[in-house]
Parts: sequence; C-alpha cells; structure tokens
Amino acid sequence: MAPTRPANRFVRWRKAGVWDRLMDAVTAAHKGDVQMIDSSSVRVHQHAANTKKTVEIVVWAAAEED
Repeated sequence: MAPTRPANRFVRWRKAGVWDRLMDAVTAAHKGDVQMIDSSSVRVHQHAANTKKTVEIVVWAAAEED
C-alpha cells in the first residue's frame, strides 16, 4: 500500500492528534457552538433521489434602460 493513500493519511493524522487539534480549533473559533451531522443518518426523500438535475435561472431585477 502506498503511504500517501487518503485512508493511510487519515490514520496517521488520527494517531498524531491532527483531527483532535482541528476540532478543538473549530470549536474554539465558534465559542463551542458547533453542530455535527453524521452523513450516515442523512436520508433523501424517495422522490428526490431519482429526479433529473436541471438548472433554473431566475432574474430578480429588471434590466435598466439606457
């Protein structure tokens, strides 16, 4: 296994305490007001999961006349 694979880097950083220091810094920067979301518990509504992706452009301001 290559030493620079993301999984290996994650484990090295965990053992070195990088993630603990990172989370401590984020918590301190926001005065402890931090909420975490575990992506394994986030679910999409059954009808939203298979919708076709489209882009809709909405113009909110009318163009100025010269």
